[in-house]
Amino acid sequence: MNFFAKRKLKKQLKEYLHAARHARHMREDIADPKDIEALKAAEAVVREIKRTGEGNVENAVEALAAASDKVYPSHNNTGLRENIEVLIVALGAAMAIRAFFLEPFKIPTGSMQPTLNGITVEAQAAPGIFDNPITKFPKWLLTGTSYKEIRAKVSGPTSDRLYGDRDKIVLEIGGEEHRIPVYMRDELVGKIKSYYNKGDVIVSARVIAG
Repeated sequence: MNFFAKRKLKKQLKEYLHAARHARHMREDIADPKDIEALKAAEAVVREIKRTGEGNVENAVEALAAASDKVYPSHNNTGLRENIEVLIVALGAAMAIRAFFLEPFKIPTGSMQPTLNGITVEAQAAPGIFDNPITKFPKWLLTGTSYKEIRAKVSGPTSDRLYGDRDKIVLEIGGEEHRIPVYMRDELVGKIKSYYNKGDVIVSARVIAG
């Protein structure tokens, strides 16, 4: 046997021994002790052939494969098992993302959206001492609250109907649209006047974010 043939043989035997050791380590605590000893003996024979280059390689490898198969039987459903493992990992990752980062919601009505976003509203008829252009932003940073009011842009009668969408309510005064955030709806209901002068407060509230 020339040098290259010996080198190739040693490489193959090394791979066989590695696979056998892996099988033994995976099942050593649950396999039959006799099968473990038989596998160790088969490993020793192959290891000796690898060291000396002498012996019946084919018989030794077959014996090693048979002993390995007794300790760690091979199955034909390896691909299926791998697919199941991948599926389990993917489902686990999806559930983790949904639980800790993102989860889709369907909001049946627009009135629920502000609450989902962490916005609540309390009645407040007029601005407080800190609701001025200089201090309102620091107040919002510190407390998460702000005063909001919608004033009439023109003088005129109020339209008989309200309309809008998930984000706003539209009230017409003197033919001019006045858009009111939907989260202020409760403060508006029952308080709409039939006529507004320019600058009159249509609705006001204390808005709490967070």
